[in-house]
Amino acid sequence: MMTIGLFYGSNTGQTEIVAHNIQSLFHELGHDIIVHDVEFTPLVKMLDYTHLIIGTSTWHNGGAQYSWADKWDELCTLDFTGKTIACFGLGDSENYAEWYLDYMGDLHKQMASSGGHMTGLWSTDDYYVMSEKALTPDKKHYLGLALDAVNYDELTPVRTYGWVHQILQEWDSTGNH
Repeated sequence: MMTIGLFYGSNTGQTEIVAHNIQSLFHELGHDIIVHDVEFTPLVKMLDYTHLIIGTSTWHNGGAQYSWADKWDELCTLDFTGKTIACFGLGDSENYAEWYLDYMGDLHKQMASSGGHMTGLWSTDDYYVMSEKALTPDKKHYLGLALDAVNYDELTPVRTYGWVHQILQEWDSTGNH
């Protein structure tokens, strides 16, 4: 059985809302998932789970969400070998287009370089902005679910629903459960 931990940081509450919506979708689909705000949770707690969902926002010119920034050094000490990980990010794709979801890209790359099996790539179809840090090299996918609660909040529920189903299918098809 999967043990799933969702770890998020949220400055304005938007990432927290998405985190709890993801938790609700997992529960509806019969999966337990425990949500942790990284402001109040030591990151070593991530190692208690076989499956991780990581949520963050990107601020201003590609900057880190405050709680994640405070814990970057701790994150860099963790070994994610044997962990299956998916990321989601929020940002402002119009006013900060050049840096849209950069910090999600930073988290994704750090966890991958520390042994994590990364899943949950999200198609760039229907997006106008493609910041380099948050994309696969072929620019066909974001490194996780890409959300914009500032300009396209109406798309958040359907994108979140699709992504949750996608990662569950990925996890089931690879035997990572």
